[in-house]
Amino acid sequence: FKTLNIYFFSDQQAIVNALQGGQIDLTNAVPLANVDTLKASGIEFLKSDSTTHLSLDMRTDIPPFNNPKVRQAMELIVDRPAVVKTAYNGYAKVGNDYDVDASCSAPDLPQREQDLNQAKQLLAAAGQSHLTVDLVTDGAFQGMLETAQLLSQDAAQIGVTINVKKMDTGSLLDKWLKWPFVVNIVTTDYLSGVPDHSLPAGQDNAAHWNNAQFNTLATKLFNTTDQKEQCSIVQQMQTLQHNDAPSIIPAYPEDLTPHSSRVHGLQTNRFGQTYSTLGGVTVD
Repeated sequence: FKTLNIYFFSDQQAIVNALQGGQIDLTNAVPLANVDTLKASGIEFLKSDSTTHLSLDMRTDIPPFNNPKVRQAMELIVDRPAVVKTAYNGYAKVGNDYDVDASCSAPDLPQREQDLNQAKQLLAAAGQSHLTVDLVTDGAFQGMLETAQLLSQDAAQIGVTINVKKMDTGSLLDKWLKWPFVVNIVTTDYLSGVPDHSLPAGQDNAAHWNNAQFNTLATKLFNTTDQKEQCSIVQQMQTLQHNDAPSIIPAYPEDLTPHSSRVHGLQTNRFGQTYSTLGGVTVD
C-alpha cells in the first residue's frame, strides 16, 4: 500500500463501528463481546498465542497471604474454564499459575482445577475460614474486572468474602506495590518478565515474592545462552511459581487482530504487535 492513515477513536464502540462501516481496515483489538458480531459482518481475525496474561498477585510478605495455605486455597477457588468462557469469550487457554514462555515447552505439572472443599480445608488449617479481603483492579485490560468478579462469586460459596474494588488507574498506581491483593498484568516475554514480576527488586513484583531457590535459578538462567539449558531452568522456575503460589494466573489469553478482508499478509505475533508489523502486508 502507498498510504497509511492512522485514526484515533474516543472509545471502543467507535472502533467497532468504523470496522463495520469500512472506515478502517485494521485495529489492534476490539472488545471480545463484539467478535462474533464482527465476524458475521465480514470482519476477519488473525489469532496468535500471546505472552500477555493477568496475574492476581497476593502479597506474600503480609497476612493473610504470608501463609502458603491461604494462597493455595485462593488458587483452588478459581474456576478457570469459567474465566476462559466469561472473561475472554472462549479466546484463551486455561492457565496454571505460572508465567508462560513461548520458546520452551510447558513443565510437566498437573492442571490446577477448582476444588472448593480442599480450599475450605486449607483455610481452616490456616485459621482463615471466614477470610475477608479486598481485590483491587482498574479494569483497564480485557478480563480484569470479569475475572475478579468470578473469583469473588466462587469464594462466597465457601464463606470467603472477596470485595472487588474497581478504581481509576491513577489511584491504583499511586499505591502500587502496596496492595495486599491486586489484578496485575504481564505483557512481556519470560526472560524480560522475570526480573520485573518475579524477583525481589522487581518494580512489577506486586506479590513481593522472594523465593531463594527461584532467585538462584534466575541467576543461572541469565548466565547461560544455551537454549536447552535455559528451557530446563525455566521449567524448574515455573514449577516453583506454581507450587509456592504467589499469584493466581487463571488463563492465557489469545491475541485477536481484527481486519477487513482487503488486508492480506498479516503475521502472528505473541507480543500483540500484529497490527503494527506491516512488512509484506498488502491491501486490495
